[in-house]
Amino acid sequence: MILAYRIAVYLAANGCTHAYGVVSDESRTLMDAISKRMTLVTMLKENTCALAAIHHFRVFGRIAPCIVTGDENALAVVSQAHTEGIPLLVISGNAQSRFDLIAPITKAALRPDNALGASFALQGLYKLAQDAPQGPVWFDLPETIAAMDPATEAAVA
Repeated sequence: MILAYRIAVYLAANGCTHAYGVVSDESRTLMDAISKRMTLVTMLKENTCALAAIHHFRVFGRIAPCIVTGDENALAVVSQAHTEGIPLLVISGNAQSRFDLIAPITKAALRPDNALGASFALQGLYKLAQDAPQGPVWFDLPETIAAMDPATEAAVA
C-alpha cells in the first residue's frame, strides 16, 4: 500500500472525519487517498483551508488535516493556531517549504526524505499536535514520496 493511503487510513482510524485542502499536482495522490477515507473539502486558498481546519477542531474537537500547496499563504492562520493552542496538522505538497518561517509558529516541522520515515513522522506529528500544550505541526510530503510504498522501501534497505 502506498504511503498516501497508509496516511489516510491512519488519520481516519484516529478520528479524522474531514480534511480541507487545495487541489494541486503536488498533493494529488494524498488527496485521492484521503477522499476515499473521509470527507475532503476542497478550497481555493491555503489560508481558508487552515481556517476551516481550526474551526473544525473548535466545533467537533477533532483534528482535520489541512493540505496546502505551499507555505506562505497559510502562515498567518498557522500562527493563529499556535497563539490559541489549537492542534492543526498541515500537510504541504511542497518540498521547498520555508522552515525558517514555519518553525517558530509550530510545535514541529518535518520533511522526511523517504516513505518509511514519512510514515513514522506523520504519526509522531499527529500525536504531538494533540499533546499539551496543543498546537500546529507541519509535514512536508512531496508527491514523489506520497506515491511510494514504505514496505517495498524497507525490503530494499
